[in-house]
Amino acid sequence: MAIDSQALASIIERWGSRTSFTSPLLDMSHSEERCLTISTSEKVCYMHLFDNGLQRAEALEIGSEADILYYAIEWLGSAVDTPIYIKGHYKCNSLLKKYFKTVVCE
Repeated sequence: MAIDSQALASIIERWGSRTSFTSPLLDMSHSEERCLTISTSEKVCYMHLFDNGLQRAEALEIGSEADILYYAIEWLGSAVDTPIYIKGHYKCNSLLKKYFKTVVCE
């Protein structure tokens, strides 16, 4: 992850070797199937496209559910049968279900 060098130095100074960083981009759940996974925070969605292994992964800025739908359509195109697993933005579930056959909230 990108982090300011002074911020990183402060974190390491305070917590030392106990410091570790992680990202939703490291989550490889569902990696052995063809699917799209979406994990959201307030302003970012982390998307993975799998097809028996990772094909694409990105952190994308969002402002509303419409942004998540836009990215899903951009990534999957007409592959409406591809399952979508979503975490963290449950309002988006019903919107995605209008366009994709299988949307699972985790």
